[in-house]
Order: sequence, then structure tokens, then C-alpha cells
Amino acid sequence: MLKRVIILGVLAGVVASFIFQLVSYPQVRELYSVSYWSNLITVGDVMRMVHTQYVHEKAVEYDQLARASMEGMMRPLDRYSAYMRSRDFQTFEEQNRQSYVGIGIEIFVINSRVTIVTALDDGPAQEAGVVPGDQLVRVDDVNTENFSLNQINELLRGEAETSVRLRVYRPSLAETIDMEIPRRPVALTSVRDVVVSDDGIAYLRINRFGDNTPREFAETLDRLEQVGAHALIMDLRNNPGGLLRAAVGVADVYFDQGEK
Repeated sequence: MLKRVIILGVLAGVVASFIFQLVSYPQVRELYSVSYWSNLITVGDVMRMVHTQYVHEKAVEYDQLARASMEGMMRPLDRYSAYMRSRDFQTFEEQNRQSYVGIGIEIFVINSRVTIVTALDDGPAQEAGVVPGDQLVRVDDVNTENFSLNQINELLRGEAETSVRLRVYRPSLAETIDMEIPRRPVALTSVRDVVVSDDGIAYLRINRFGDNTPREFAETLDRLEQVGAHALIMDLRNNPGGLLRAAVGVADVYFDQGEK
């Protein structure tokens, strides 16, 4: 009798736990949705048909189709929603931590050419002679003409104490330069280009919101106040975002608790 009571008690606990999860966690509740499973089966059927029927077999491996379907699933939502592959997420996390192993440059496409827009102070690239405006032509033995910025950044990064060979075209000299640059840990500052005009108006640029941005911003404000700045222009153009808590930390300087 006691054994039966114990078993019934355990079963009641399992059922109660199950009901609690269904009520409390919508993501668990959806696992028992008929709509979810019917649509999942439809997506699976489409993947299978494309995989078996498409003429170019290498283009329709299941992992490629799955990744494309996840990217497509996020695209219609809004411009802030996206699916990240593990490597892309690792890069995102490194940027938020504001440190990575590399050569210390930032690249951007200008007039259809991959251009070095920043060579970080005291970074390996700056020490090797890279200057803003240099156009990236090759990384090691790879012609980067048709590469995306993410693909090029993957080539530039690697293990500490290794090196990478760059070929750059320098428009100001109309010549091509080859150089070998060591990789090492690089710190990324997010508060940059700080200047103060003669009439006390300060300017600074925040290029992203990372872990250290609130501290950098507060320290910069202290220095600006010490030199007599009385107004501030904060440039957020081309800032891709980052951590919400970092953005809140910057805004917190100007607002009291609960103020809107």
C-alpha cells in the first residue's frame, strides 16, 4: 500500500511539473503544438526534395540548406534580428569583450575596394607601417578581391605568435607594398577621436557598445571636464550597436534612476 502511495505521489509530481512547464515556459508549450510539428514536417519535406532533386549536389547538403532556412527565417522579422553561425557569434563576442588576437586593423568597403580605415594605436599593423587608406589586395596567398569583410577578417585573425602576410596598395604613393605582420592580443577602444574646440565644445565618437564602453566614456568625460569642456557632441554614426547594458551605462550618466 505504501509503495503504491509513493508511486502515485511521484507520478503526481511529474504531472504537476509537466503542467507547470507548459504554463510557465511558452517554448516548452510549443513542443506539443500541432501547428509546430506540421510545419516542421513541411520544412523537412522541402529540404529532402531539394537535396535529392537539385542538379548541383554540392550546393544542397543538408547543413547548407538548414543554415539557409534559419537565415531566411530571421530575415523578414526586422533589421536587428539575424541568425549567427558559431564563428560569427564568436567574432561578435570578441568585439563586445573589446579584445581579440589579430593585427589591429579595421576594414571597410570604399568605392568597391576593401580599405583599411583604422590602424589601432600601438597595434602590430601600425608598427609594421600600415596606414589608413591602404587598400587590401592579398592576405597570405589569397586574393581578397571578391571576399566579404567577414571572410577577410577570418583570414586576418589566428593564433597569437603567428604572422600574416599582407599586400596593400597605397593610393598616395601609387605603389603596392608587401609586409609580414605578427598576430597578438589587441585591445579595442570604443570611445575615440576625442577633441575639444577652443570654445570648450568637446567631440567624441563611440564606434560600438562593448563591455568597457561605459568605463571609457566616464573616464573621457572626467578628462574633458578637467580641461574645461562645457558641451559635448557624441557621434554615433556607423555604430552597429552591441550590448544593451553598455548603451544603458553610457546613458546613465545623463539620467537619474527612473527618469524618462
